[in-house]
Amino acid sequence: MAARELLLERSTVVAIALQGVQLISAMVLNEVMLGAAYSFSDGRVQSADQLSLLGPSPQVGLALIGLITLLSIASTAVLVTHEELRRRAWIAPVVAIVAGVLTCVLAIAGFRPIA
Repeated sequence: MAARELLLERSTVVAIALQGVQLISAMVLNEVMLGAAYSFSDGRVQSADQLSLLGPSPQVGLALIGLITLLSIASTAVLVTHEELRRRAWIAPVVAIVAGVLTCVLAIAGFRPIA
């Protein structure tokens, strides 16, 4: 199958569009987590460098959201290129969105009060 035909197939278009939505959701989740960290600390955390004041969960959460995004991009690319798996390529970005939201919620729940 030629590259042009592959890009015009509906399942490929849906998977690529969902991957774009997943990238946007990862950026939004990062902002949500940083905003929650700033408000949770009552203004004591002024920059991303000071997130360690809230414990390890903000850094771990941000790193996991980035890792989930990279794995989603790779798995979507693999699923789209295999003809028998192409119809299910939309699953990877959807699972990544759900995993990113859960990661964000768990990371925010793990914030420690500043002593």
